[in-house]
Amino acid sequence: MSSYTVRKAISKSLKKGQTPPQFIIADNSESEIDFMEDVEVVVGDHTLKRKIDSNFLDRVRNLKFIQQPVLSCENIDLQACAQRGIRVANVNEGTEASLAEYCIAVAISLLRNIFYSHMSLLEGNLSRKEVIEASSELKGKTWGILGINKDSIYLSRLVNSFGAKVLYHSNNKLEETEERRLRMKFKEFEQLLIESDVVSLHEDKSGIITDRLAIGENELKLMKPNSVLIATSKNVDEIALAKALLSSQIMGAAVDVFTSQEEFASNPLFLAAKEGAPVILTPHIAFDSADSKLRRFSLAFANVIRFISGEKPQNLVV
Repeated sequence: MSSYTVRKAISKSLKKGQTPPQFIIADNSESEIDFMEDVEVVVGDHTLKRKIDSNFLDRVRNLKFIQQPVLSCENIDLQACAQRGIRVANVNEGTEASLAEYCIAVAISLLRNIFYSHMSLLEGNLSRKEVIEASSELKGKTWGILGINKDSIYLSRLVNSFGAKVLYHSNNKLEETEERRLRMKFKEFEQLLIESDVVSLHEDKSGIITDRLAIGENELKLMKPNSVLIATSKNVDEIALAKALLSSQIMGAAVDVFTSQEEFASNPLFLAAKEGAPVILTPHIAFDSADSKLRRFSLAFANVIRFISGEKPQNLVV
């Protein structure tokens, strides 16, 4: 992240009269840790690639607070932080619009066969009949949301505005009054898969999707043959999904998070896409945009300022 963006985010987070804190932007080398010995606050890596583990914590001995600028803390050893008395907070908002717009965009692209139409046209096929007969609208469909957080609740509002019905399943069931207000209906996991035309997978409020909510071979068999799956969090069996797509077991999928980014060339979904499977693959961008990044870092730095001002930070996970 550039120093300009950091300064802009800090300026947005400051209240009138507050002095901005001094900051250092650390690169990915080991050498910068040498001048971080006196650092008391660290803002984590929003890409989740940079690990904050025991080795890092042992070298940054005066560290008191870690502010993660996203919801997930999977790159941070929370147990090691707790043992050292280091507080950790995340940011559980700021990504709502970006993630919801991504889900809507890929869902409509898959339902309307837009990507297939584009590729077909480039190959000189001007036939409309095949595309039209295989495409459908989001209006009147049923959208199933697995995992409830601020992003997926925001998504439900957009889905409702398209005239679709919203079902959800979560480890954190909403109050009935909240369900009515949001026009969301709770369903058991398997029943949601059976009834939904679109299924989107999200992190729960805890930042965790349990194995019970994973999408594997058995779960894919429950889904409608003309349904689409959108994975913006982990716990999708990539081999099973690749097979389901290649055999037309479901209509299509969009996947934004993968088991391994380093071995992507051998990922079964990547290989299936090269064979023509109806899948949209993106490099973990669903929640991210220039706008959402600025919002998240502004919230993160506001929390840092709370900490250094002696106030209790928000969204503490440790």
